[in-house]
Amino acid sequence: MTAKIKLNATSGNGSISIQAPSSSSNNRVITLPDIADGTLVTSQSTLDATKLSGNLPALNGSALTNLDAGKVVQIVNSQSSSNKTTSGDTVLALASLSITPTSASNAILLFYSASVNAISSSKSEANLRIYRGDTSGTFLGGQVGGSDTSSNDRACFGLQHRDTPNTTSATTYTLAIKRRDSSTSYLTTDSTNYSITAMEIVQP
Repeated sequence: MTAKIKLNATSGNGSISIQAPSSSSNNRVITLPDIADGTLVTSQSTLDATKLSGNLPALNGSALTNLDAGKVVQIVNSQSSSNKTTSGDTVLALASLSITPTSASNAILLFYSASVNAISSSKSEANLRIYRGDTSGTFLGGQVGGSDTSSNDRACFGLQHRDTPNTTSATTYTLAIKRRDSSTSYLTTDSTNYSITAMEIVQP
């Protein structure tokens, strides 16, 4: 019996062969569809998902890519437990935290907030700041806000910042506040009024 059937191309030297199993005890049947012309699927074929039907096999997640983009890997939060005051040109640290990225390519999304009161008879403006490291580290951003009309007028802040520290080492972030003008000091009203949250995000 012939073990291989070879079909030659109508032009050129190309051919295709159909070979029987190596063992005579293995009988295999290939049934061609009788509904339409078709093309065999190979590793270079484009598979049209609209043609799929029935019960599909479970996907192997190890073969899938780019599915983790935007995934939250971890969340770290910190808030202070005491009231604090600042005056002069001092940059006062309110709260800090440390987060260790699992990948150097991931981003750190920072959420930070504070509520402060002026304790002088002048403006109640404040400069809220976020640093990578301590208050002498890398300044990432901040905001000036509040009221400039009376004492004991609360200034509230709620900000976010995206940082890419490019490391897998423990990274510290510090929330701080600085006096806005020369005649005003600031006082946090209670322990829940300033906090910082860091979220590690997988980047695409």
